[in-house]
Amino acid sequence: MLPKRLKSSVLFLVFICGLPIVLFSQSQTLTLEEAIEAAMKKNPANFQFQLIEKASEKQIEIYGKQNLPTVTWNTQASLQSENIDLEFPIPYVELISLPLYKAQSAIESNYLVYDGGISKTMITSEKVKRNLNDQNLNVQLYGIKNQVVELYYSIILLNRQNEILDSSIAYLNIRKESLESMVRNGVILNSDLDKMELEILKIEQNQAWLQSKMNVLISALSNLTGINISAKSLKPSDNISDNSLLWNDRHEIKLFSLKKELLDTNSKLIDLKNKPKLALFLKAGFGYPNPFNFFDNSFSPFAIGGVNFSWNIWDWKRTDLDKQKLLIEKDLIENQKKIFDENMKLEADKLVTEISGLENNAEFDNKIIGRQKSIIEVTENQYKNGVVSINVYLEEINKKSIAELNAIIHQIEIQKAKDKLKILLNK
Repeated sequence: MLPKRLKSSVLFLVFICGLPIVLFSQSQTLTLEEAIEAAMKKNPANFQFQLIEKASEKQIEIYGKQNLPTVTWNTQASLQSENIDLEFPIPYVELISLPLYKAQSAIESNYLVYDGGISKTMITSEKVKRNLNDQNLNVQLYGIKNQVVELYYSIILLNRQNEILDSSIAYLNIRKESLESMVRNGVILNSDLDKMELEILKIEQNQAWLQSKMNVLISALSNLTGINISAKSLKPSDNISDNSLLWNDRHEIKLFSLKKELLDTNSKLIDLKNKPKLALFLKAGFGYPNPFNFFDNSFSPFAIGGVNFSWNIWDWKRTDLDKQKLLIEKDLIENQKKIFDENMKLEADKLVTEISGLENNAEFDNKIIGRQKSIIEVTENQYKNGVVSINVYLEEINKKSIAELNAIIHQIEIQKAKDKLKILLNK
């Protein structure tokens, strides 16, 4: 969750000018979890959750109303070339001649009293589809987490490297003051001082390059999260407390489960299609001639109502074939889950191995740095006594800087790999 101060800033800016950018001062810390949460919320795909829910609610409303009585108004008029004439050979019985034209206007209503439970099951199916679509979207958004992790730790790494270079420059400046004194006393040549100054310039050049690269990454992370950050506001995450390599909380696992649930619901719908169905109907209106009285040639009202019952008692085993097809689809989903589990295991094992290797390397970093500092002290004394040149002395200083940079890289890479494992397992 975002800190209260950040929430207040968001509300203030949205209320005043509608801007999605949150300003982070250098004294504030943006954790990786907060950066991921901000990126997830800012991504346009995140708004699809609301659209999915609205569309599903409308579909459920449609299913809920499909069994309500229907009312339609039908009007029909026709003219034909010939019609029935009936002449009876009975005294006083007139000739019956039906007119060549007909007209009828009626209101028809149908009410499905019992549909075998299809509507209720379709509503259940729609809810499963909504959850399935949500999980599909969560799977798509998963890639954003990895993007944030890569940018977040790249910025931290460059910033730490820059700090090491600052330390190296400070160290060289102290040594430079000593060389200036030695030049004034005529102990060393001025060219040695020039080499020391050149080394400082090279480091400053590297710093400028690091800063330029870091600015690009900071801009990318700011755009991704909607937060205006600085490198000093980022810090590595804490270690993972749960070391179990389980990925049951991954959205893909939930997705496989929902796909199976949807197939089960569809199987139930297949059975319900063959269930008995009962409906009521009513038709009332006016017609010319009277459609229900053969002897009435006048414009007359009429009405008819009743019950409609249907039951599909034989479908040539089509139901069985449909259900067999669903069983095959369930087997396909189960096989996809097995493939996913295998890939997850390989990826998790890879990260665990990477973390173990990095931690082993990190154990040697402090030893190497300590030994290099001792070598520098000896080399510095040798240089002052004219035993070695300034080039040898600077080379040993560079080795210490490289060792310190490697130590920082190993530390950041360990934290990065642990966070990647945490995200992989959706902890």
